[in-house]
Amino acid sequence: MSGTTIEQEPAGEPAAVAVPTSDEQLVAMLVDRTRSEGLRPAFAPDDCRQCPVKTACTHSDARKVTFLPRGLYDIQSESRTGQQTQERLSRHPLRAAIESTISEFVNGHGMRQCRYRNQSKAHVQHVLTAIAVNLERIDVHLPTPPAHQPEP
Repeated sequence: MSGTTIEQEPAGEPAAVAVPTSDEQLVAMLVDRTRSEGLRPAFAPDDCRQCPVKTACTHSDARKVTFLPRGLYDIQSESRTGQQTQERLSRHPLRAAIESTISEFVNGHGMRQCRYRNQSKAHVQHVLTAIAVNLERIDVHLPTPPAHQPEP
């Protein structure tokens, strides 16, 4: 959320989070410091209900926002920016296809665990499962044969 500032206080003291709104510059609140991954402000229900920039903070009615430490926030922002590059977007359809195939093997054919301890037998299991999956995929594209009519 742009324009949000966090005023750090000495350890053990509550911090204040300044949120720019159209009417007032500061919405004061206590911050829960028990979570190690960031600050979790506790907004008053009346403040959130009337806030014009609530959708920039959160999409839920729970009034919960987590502010990451600066180092983690920078890493997350850089990663999200990198996800929008043309190179990454062009690789996404291939990755989605591979992930759906892996999901099919794991969830549909029990490939999370192997039946055998021997590596060569495990390889045979994987190859046979792959053949079975390919036959299922081919069967979807074959025309269905007409129902057999017995002769009178």
